[in-house]
Amino acid sequence: MPPSKSILQNWNERIKGYGRINKPADFIKILIGYLVIIIVAVSPAIVSFVGGSIEHFLTGKQVNEGNSFFMVFFWFMFYTIPFGIVLFFMWTSIVLKSTIHYFKSVKSN
Repeated sequence: MPPSKSILQNWNERIKGYGRINKPADFIKILIGYLVIIIVAVSPAIVSFVGGSIEHFLTGKQVNEGNSFFMVFFWFMFYTIPFGIVLFFMWTSIVLKSTIHYFKSVKSN
């Protein structure tokens, strides 16, 4: 059963609210949004390298996909990188729309 239209409209307004620019300091929210998208996209690599380094330090053996639980996480980037690309384009479109709206409102005032 699909969600009701009011739930979807509410969710849409929430997302637009994070990308909305009302004052110049709101550009920091935009940069934080891009940083979160990058971290989500490469998080399997971060987990793999940190976990592999810790395991290498504790055991003293060379780690790879065959003998380490952590190094298998790297392959999840086949899912997170495309997801990050989609999020990047969605966030960029929200930011561009709100930036255009902001500069139009500043120009009219």
